[in-house]
Amino acid sequence: MKPSSQDYKSVCIVLRAAQRELEHTSNYVERIVALRNTADILKMLTDYTNLGEQIEHSLRMPDNVSNQKILAYTVKLKTLLAEQIVTMEAAIHH
Repeated sequence: MKPSSQDYKSVCIVLRAAQRELEHTSNYVERIVALRNTADILKMLTDYTNLGEQIEHSLRMPDNVSNQKILAYTVKLKTLLAEQIVTMEAAIHH
């Protein structure tokens, strides 16, 4: 069964919320929380389950994760979310 336009709209809303949360982090702790929340969302999207699990696993012991790695994950996820939102919006209009 093909997802409906409403399904895509719902996913877009969730992805945009995750994107905003990532964009408005200003420190290490906020980024950890935003990344964990985004990982939970990614685990629900079939194509990104492994990435969500990888991020979640990396953040289980946040004291062992460098600030550079947190920033790298943040940048990667912002890009991924932006791309996914564009894809979903295109699907809504077709």
